[in-house]
Amino acid sequence: MDFENVLKRIINDFERSRVKYALIGGFALGLWGVVRATADLDFLIDKEKCLKMKDIMRKHKYKCFYEDDNVAQYKGEEYLLGEIDFLYAFRKPSKEMLKRCVVRKIFDNKITIKVLIPEDLIGLKVQAVVNNPSRKSMDWSDIEQLAEANKKNIKWDIIKKHFLLFDLDADFNRLRDKNG
Repeated sequence: MDFENVLKRIINDFERSRVKYALIGGFALGLWGVVRATADLDFLIDKEKCLKMKDIMRKHKYKCFYEDDNVAQYKGEEYLLGEIDFLYAFRKPSKEMLKRCVVRKIFDNKITIKVLIPEDLIGLKVQAVVNNPSRKSMDWSDIEQLAEANKKNIKWDIIKKHFLLFDLDADFNRLRDKNG
């Protein structure tokens, strides 16, 4: 996947169309100090703007190969376009994540992109662990690395809310004790 070219096109159109989005997933982890190989792009997107997102994806020669009430997955018609996954924000916690996202410059300041803050990336990883326990070791490793890499500025109150949504008080306390 040609990340720079794809992001330049998609993000420009998201901004022009006022699509509320934030980068998540492996690429976002890298922006917060957690290096992990990734082959696709992942976004959190306001579900109210999904029709505009779908138009943008079609314009850039992507086809949807899976969609349900929570996610949509796209694959480019050409190899260099790669795959892009969208997680829909429609509940209060995920909409709050979009409000807290920050702007980062990537690719030698050529692209300006919105990305979730580390606390909210941790929140999505907590949800991933709950939804798919078979991924627990990988996702928990990402959680611990995000907390470690960003511990000087981390807002534990935000992270605690994410853990409490799933009654994971003990896991939160362990993470905070290790990195707080």
